[in-house]
Amino acid sequence: MQLNLKNHRANIFEKNPFDVNKTSIIFVPGAGMDHRIISMFNLEDLYDQFNILGIDLPGHGYTSGPIVDSIRDHTHFCIDVFNEIGIKKPIVIAVSYTHLTLPTIYSV
Repeated sequence: MQLNLKNHRANIFEKNPFDVNKTSIIFVPGAGMDHRIISMFNLEDLYDQFNILGIDLPGHGYTSGPIVDSIRDHTHFCIDVFNEIGIKKPIVIAVSYTHLTLPTIYSV
């Protein structure tokens, strides 16, 4: 799915069809990675209960707009994505550098 945010056209990869009634497991790739990291995992057993999503951060994958270079800006980008598609309590799997976004994401 593509989302129009304030400064970005965000690419959110859907491993299975998005259902607003399901809890979402969201992969946030680290530096130099994008949504394709999801292909490294067999998640088929989760499809019935969860949305499986991968966020392309600004400057990665298919997300367009200005590159952001701080944890704070990456965190706000993720929160903007969650708000735009109505995700209230995500299960976030952050890889590498992006794990630093988790304290702020879970405090909102």
